[in-house]
Amino acid sequence: MKDIMRDELAAPKIVDRSTFQTELDALRVREKALTHEGDAIAAARRRLHMVEVDPTIKLTGPHGPVTLLDAFEGRRPRIRRTAQTLQNGGTQGVHLSSQPSASLAAFA
Repeated sequence: MKDIMRDELAAPKIVDRSTFQTELDALRVREKALTHEGDAIAAARRRLHMVEVDPTIKLTGPHGPVTLLDAFEGRRPRIRRTAQTLQNGGTQGVHLSSQPSASLAAFA
């Protein structure tokens, strides 16, 4: 008799325990390799060089133009790199932070 429910769901075939375990073990090897590769990429990203940012660069704040230096009100900014994948495949994203100031709050 045909199992209609299994056909509709396109469920995997039923196999013996040994076959299942063999395939599961193979998947775990692949998953472990993927985890190690992801860890290596993350470590390489953390080691990326830094780029000096011109503190006189102009930003548009809630009350008009302000320099990056003025936005931080003399505090040293901490820069956190973030990556956001764009629709065209590129990435963007840099988050500047210090103790939040009123002039910087508009950029969050």
